[in-house]
This record gives sequence, structure tokens and C-alpha cells, in this order.
Amino acid sequence: MRLAFAVSTSVSADILLMDEWLSAGDAAFSAKAQVRLNSLVDRAKLLVLASHDEKLIRKNCNKIMRLDHGEVVGFEAVSAQPAGRLPFAV
Repeated sequence: MRLAFAVSTSVSADILLMDEWLSAGDAAFSAKAQVRLNSLVDRAKLLVLASHDEKLIRKNCNKIMRLDHGEVVGFEAVSAQPAGRLPFAV
């Protein structure tokens, strides 16, 4: 996992596509990964994050797209969602 993360974050990109990678690994790895993500997001123009982790979404995203069986059923500001109400976010 650490090697995959290092390789996948070694280049700069305008668009970042990520899928709950911070949930893997120990606490030290997660902390280092978060610092690296912050740096990548600061340089990128767009982050697309697929996650069920509300804390991760609230920390890294400003909009969510709600999906129901692959169909978009909502596109809203994360801040407009009450705590515990983020089902799917992309």
C-alpha cells in the first residue's frame, strides 16, 4: 500500500481521482498521507474522492455528489449537510 501510494502521488496533476486510500495503513502512515494529500490538492485544480468516510470528505471536499445505483440524485455543498448525513460522495 505504501509503495502504491508513493508512486501514485509522485506526479503533479490538474485532476486527482482517489478512492478511500487514507483508510488503509497505520496511524503514522495516515498522517503522512494526509500531509501529502494536502500538498497535492493545493496544486491540483480538482479532487474527485470516492469515500464513505464522512470525516475525510468534510476535511477534503467542498461539494458532494449523491449517487443511487449509479444515478446522480444530488449535488450539494458539504457544509449544507448535517453531521452523519453524507451517504456517498464523489
